[in-house]
Amino acid sequence: MYYFNKYSKESRNDWFEIADQEPRLDLNAYDEFNIERNNDFNLIIYKKYDENRYTPVAIFVSNGFFLKSKGLIKVLDANFGGLFIAPNNQDELWKIKDFLYKKIVQEYFSKEHRIDFIDFMYPAIGAIEKPETSFISNPTPYSYVNNNSIMYMELAGEYINKLKKTPRYEIKKGLKYLQKNDILKQKNKNIINHFIYLDRYKSQKLSINMFSYSYFEELLNSKFYNFIVCLDKASKKPISGVIYSVHGAMGNYVYNSSTDEGKNNFSNKALLYLAMEESKSAGAEYFILGNGFVQTGNMLSVTSFKRSMSSNEVACSLYRNPISLKGRIYASLLLLRGR
Repeated sequence: MYYFNKYSKESRNDWFEIADQEPRLDLNAYDEFNIERNNDFNLIIYKKYDENRYTPVAIFVSNGFFLKSKGLIKVLDANFGGLFIAPNNQDELWKIKDFLYKKIVQEYFSKEHRIDFIDFMYPAIGAIEKPETSFISNPTPYSYVNNNSIMYMELAGEYINKLKKTPRYEIKKGLKYLQKNDILKQKNKNIINHFIYLDRYKSQKLSINMFSYSYFEELLNSKFYNFIVCLDKASKKPISGVIYSVHGAMGNYVYNSSTDEGKNNFSNKALLYLAMEESKSAGAEYFILGNGFVQTGNMLSVTSFKRSMSSNEVACSLYRNPISLKGRIYASLLLLRGR
């Protein structure tokens, strides 16, 4: 017999008993601020033997929900999350997945929390090292698929030589430019102001919304995220900035912004290279640059930038799972519109 509980401080040890055995888990499974904030949707599945004997057998990892279509559609964001089963309970895989779908997805998510849709993308390390097991983590048996990929750099050896000649030249030129200016890496409130400056510049350039101060503050307060910013030596104004995360075998590109001066002198690529170097020094084997199929609007240039800095690309599709009637209608409309 199985049952589930929401993540809590009291059940923290049960959560990490599963998480620490699972090498494919993404950072979102370890960021306790994120897990606790969205604990309605971060769940521990237990096997109950009798009234006094039970054990955690699996966790369900998500990033909470968001609203789409003017608030009409409630989407559970399980990207880089999903179901993870303890290694010694793999022989119960289909029983646990059946419990997840019937009791958690259909009853708890759909009926109690009015979720219409679950978005799921397999964690990046899983897509790289064990893509054949993505079906285990996907929370439903029925999905429609948006083909996508993960671009990454494998950090073994002299990995910069895996890049084409042009980005190698740009990185080296950018590194020389950085030497003429100031580099800040300290995690304090002052560095947020530099990123706000760069983000304002970026939002005006691309006609997109700025990130909030609280967004950068949350990253600053997390032990997993690191900041690097290049300042003009004379004026002390920011030129380029990068935010990246490191956890286990994976470094991850999170944010990058540059002024025109920074782009022209390739300081953006040089800072990203420094982020890769520091991730490698911290024990990372891969540096994730992002999705490869984002090819619309302003994202075309962003994807092109990431691809120029990656040496590998593997399939990592987005699975869209409608779990309510409203969700199924919405999914049909998306398919009709080719989205």
